[in-house]
Amino acid sequence: MIYIILLYFASFAAWLARLKSKNKSEAFYLLVIIILIPAFGPLYMIVQYIQEALVKSHGRPDEAFEDLYFRDSQEAFIRANKQKESDIVSITDALILFDSTVKKNMLINLLKSDSIKHIEALKIALLDEDTEASHYAAVALMDVKSSFSKLLYEYSRLVEKNPEDYNLKRQYASVLESYVRCAIDSKKAVEKALNILSALYGELIEAEKSSKELYLRKIECDIKRKDYQRAEEYCNRLSEACGESEELYANMAKLYYLKQDGEKLAEVIQSMKDSKLKFTNKGLEIIRFWSGGAV
Repeated sequence: MIYIILLYFASFAAWLARLKSKNKSEAFYLLVIIILIPAFGPLYMIVQYIQEALVKSHGRPDEAFEDLYFRDSQEAFIRANKQKESDIVSITDALILFDSTVKKNMLINLLKSDSIKHIEALKIALLDEDTEASHYAAVALMDVKSSFSKLLYEYSRLVEKNPEDYNLKRQYASVLESYVRCAIDSKKAVEKALNILSALYGELIEAEKSSKELYLRKIECDIKRKDYQRAEEYCNRLSEACGESEELYANMAKLYYLKQDGEKLAEVIQSMKDSKLKFTNKGLEIIRFWSGGAV
């Protein structure tokens, strides 16, 4: 009994030590894990604390660690990006419909696999009435956040050391996009990631001025940041560099709708009507919607 008390005491001490450097949502997940998962929760907290302490005591990870961890983590995120949406939906439905035993077994399997693939399912499980299922989901989400944190740190360090390596910057941008899309961190942390992402795309565009893909990603990022002036600037630059396109028109329509600029929105829709481009169904839907059903 005394060993159990000491274990919990040590885990709470480790949690308090980490609290200063963590956001409130992550601290909450850690506290839930310690309190509600017998034995495993406190051990998990202590192991996490020891790992961070070792990294701090030895400074930044050495090249051997970088090669092993960085490569494995990168491959995991690439695999996650290729995951079909239908797989996520099926797991999400199962967590809603199945009984506690099935849900627990599914979550245990998720913990053994790449949890990043099933973020939406884990978010649903976190709110489940079955406390055991929600605890497993909390552990999995903490692992995902930890993986993102380590991977983003590695990329930021490597980009800082290799400022002219644009392939590396593209990879960094891809991980940042995955992080933002997962939306598992605080609003402030996501906003910071979007700011870094916007700056990265700006640098990449200067190196590859004719890349339509980069312009579009930059525009979409700035719209998410609500920096509408910058988004409009890059819409104009994309038009000059690559000419008209359905994607450009779609982003401009979205931009002027969010800016509540009806006059410019009408100009975009008219330009789409006058264009010789062959629009997809999505493009035609935009025209029909803003034209009151008539193309």
